Amino acid sequence: RIVGVHPPLYFLFEKIVVGLSGTSESGLRLLSALAHLLGLIFIARLGKRVGGIAGMLAGAWFWAFTPMTIVFSRDARPYALMAMLSAACLDFFTSAQENSGSRTLWLAGLCLGMGLITHYFFLLVFGVTLLVVFANLRRRRIFFRRWILVVMLAILPLLAWLIWFLSLENPSFGIGWIESPTWIDLPFTFWNLLSGY
Repeated sequence: RIVGVHPPLYFLFEKIVVGLSGTSESGLRLLSALAHLLGLIFIARLGKRVGGIAGMLAGAWFWAFTPMTIVFSRDARPYALMAMLSAACLDFFTSAQENSGSRTLWLAGLCLGMGLITHYFFLLVFGVTLLVVFANLRRRRIFFRRWILVVMLAILPLLAWLIWFLSLENPSFGIGWIESPTWIDLPFTFWNLLSGY
């Protein structure tokens, strides 16, 4: 509640892991390393589903050797868990779309709910699944209805945490080392994006 930059799920899991492994540097980073390895399995399954054996190998290769995922796996922060939950959610989501299985649909929803209380970047996965469902609305109306129900249930933990967090006297979502943006930052950000490409 005091930090407020990240939702609480990673810290709850970290408390459990540290209770078992100790507060050494490796103990603090163990959860991220395990999440990275589990994410490798989910991304390989997702790659195989969408691209066969070549997709599985490519997905696993990039997950294992992309600098971003390597840094996430070595850092005692929520990013590796968020990435793993993203891979798991998309794996179960695509599986549920293919065979309309209720088990994989609910597993995708569970990952969605957990991801939303792990890191706010997970809203991108949330948005992508909604875009996919809306794009296929005419062909998969039943799946659309089921996924909207799952999404509404997955939002409940996030809403509970937000209510709990906002009950503080002075809740702060700020990050201390980043200055608050101003209106002039918008064109500069757009210029930086264009000049980078």
